[in-house]
Amino acid sequence: SPFEIWLDDQQNLFGSVSAWQSTIREGFEADAKALIDAQDARAGARITQLAAKYTHKPTASRLTILNARIFDPRSGTLSAPTTINVEGNRIGSIGVPQERNAADIYDAAGKVVLPGLWDMHQHLSDVDGLLDIAAGVTSARDLGNDSDTIVELKRKIDAGLAIGPRLVLAGLVDGPGPFQGPTNILAATEDEARKAVDFFAGRHYEGLKIYSSVKPELVPVLAKYAHEHGMRVSGHIPAGMRATQAVDAGYDEIQHANMVLLNFMPDVTDTRTPARFTEVAKRSADLDLASDEVQAFIAKLRAHGTVIDPTLSIFENMFTARNGTVSPSYAMVADRMPPQVRRYFLSGGLPVPEGMDARYRASFQKMLDLVRELNRSGVQIVAGTDSLAGFTLHRELELYVKAGIPNAEVLRIATLVPAQILKRDKDLGTIEPGKLADFIIVDGNPLETISDMRRVVRVVKDGNVFVPAEIDRELGVRPQS
Repeated sequence: SPFEIWLDDQQNLFGSVSAWQSTIREGFEADAKALIDAQDARAGARITQLAAKYTHKPTASRLTILNARIFDPRSGTLSAPTTINVEGNRIGSIGVPQERNAADIYDAAGKVVLPGLWDMHQHLSDVDGLLDIAAGVTSARDLGNDSDTIVELKRKIDAGLAIGPRLVLAGLVDGPGPFQGPTNILAATEDEARKAVDFFAGRHYEGLKIYSSVKPELVPVLAKYAHEHGMRVSGHIPAGMRATQAVDAGYDEIQHANMVLLNFMPDVTDTRTPARFTEVAKRSADLDLASDEVQAFIAKLRAHGTVIDPTLSIFENMFTARNGTVSPSYAMVADRMPPQVRRYFLSGGLPVPEGMDARYRASFQKMLDLVRELNRSGVQIVAGTDSLAGFTLHRELELYVKAGIPNAEVLRIATLVPAQILKRDKDLGTIEPGKLADFIIVDGNPLETISDMRRVVRVVKDGNVFVPAEIDRELGVRPQS
């Protein structure tokens, strides 16, 4: 996407600003907001133009897909080639022939049609919606953002003024201090904790995400009050707590696999610092997943119905990427990217102490083994990325297969499971008459080869059609070979 900087009259750098982080010339700090507003106005105009250009509305709001092999997440099977008829923004019928002049026709030619994908861990910016749709992500959960920015982006997407997935919002709350996260919603007292929940509930957020600097004694207060507002509670494990305590305090979901592994490293008490990454990289390789301690915790997660959002691709990059070589998380798509994006893929992961290369890699393998064991034991996994939109979700699904989860189950995790968890399964998660017309067409068979998920050729969201190749071209992404 266009990246704006601000120059003075001599063409020297004056500032680089955003809602997340700003650098501006000393003495002009108060002007950052005006520059952000000007940038946002230009970005908003561009996004609206792209929405008009790349949203294809079927003639008379009717669309027929011929010769579609439909994936059913419940059974994990593919149908014989059949017909999908869309009326407006819903699936009208399946297997019923239509008059060819009664609708726009697309012949899937035996390609696999899946329910739209979910990314359960994003922090969206304006361009992320385009990347998501091009990758087949038709629904997503935003787990922390500038509230004004994300509420406005959701409004635009819902109104068709921006391209992007259906959004479910979770608000990020942290405690004040030197390590506070990227949010201005802070809570140091019980009263502030309740005000934080009230703020998000008043803006129709459906979830609360607790960050690393929240005081442990405030976690049950936040969780109880959020639950009273019908909100789902998830997050990092705050400093001074272990994952087992967070579950007891009311967590419905834990973000990031490292936060689960830290449960077995009780001496790592400060999860606000890079130790939450480096200690996991150094020590996880030695963890015995069959031990009584690990199995007892997994049983507790299952009993509580606690969901795990592992974001494996982040840790693959942290633990196994090396400076000067393309990160394995993006190796399959690096050559398709604009130069400045590809360059980022060469920057490596965590600095690796001498003699620790094999151990860091072994620790990532243990993280994969943990996810396999969680799934095998009946703990629900959801697919989230917390990284480059669209492309990273494909890698996340590949890593679940690499961990040992069957392809059909991985596809269920990416489609039906999040719809069920977020209470959207009445309308989403499967391809059935009466449900919303959110589905994708894949040139390949991901039940056999999960990497075929990278070959999305058409996306239907809310009855509208999107062509990934068109969106990729607009963003400077080269076509697939």
